[in-house]
Amino acid sequence: MKTIGIPARLGSIVMTIKGASDMIGRLLAGILGERLPFQIIHMYVICTGIMAITTYLVTFASNFTHMVFYAIFIGFFNGVFNSLLFPTTTQLFRKDLARQAWAFCQVPPGIAIIIGPGVAGFIYDATKSYIVDFYVNTGIFELAMLIFASIPAIRLGRWMWENKNQPEETKRRPTVIEMTRLFVEYHGKRKQQQKGYSSFE
Repeated sequence: MKTIGIPARLGSIVMTIKGASDMIGRLLAGILGERLPFQIIHMYVICTGIMAITTYLVTFASNFTHMVFYAIFIGFFNGVFNSLLFPTTTQLFRKDLARQAWAFCQVPPGIAIIIGPGVAGFIYDATKSYIVDFYVNTGIFELAMLIFASIPAIRLGRWMWENKNQPEETKRRPTVIEMTRLFVEYHGKRKQQQKGYSSFE
């Protein structure tokens, strides 16, 4: 932040706001996570999309107010993102695989925490600017958004493949409304079947 003229005193306030926003995001995710009208995986698409936009826009930041807005958005949606990992794995995987899936999902963030600062420092040494770091982060968020968005599509495609032996009249190409209805019905059944998975009973 010193590169855009923000003194260290105000910089620490920005970081405090980011931490508080992260805490609020985690709290709201814990309260509303099980009450969402759609699968939790869609929250990952929303969170990574908003964080991608926010990270790109921060490259145009020029004052303390801009950085405060960045801290609020990136902190809040990062908190939501991190807090929903466990319930997401219990929704996407069978009971006997949910624990392993959750453990596996802890590995990539750990690797990123270890090598991320070093990569950011290397980019700064090579370019003498932190702007490139934000561009790289934007690209990573966009890639993550596409990957998360593909999961519901793959699950819907698999459901339609498993039900391809239905009567001939049901084999016509479904409309968007029909595909949405099938998707909602499928995940509604999955959610009922997976009640109690989070406790690993």
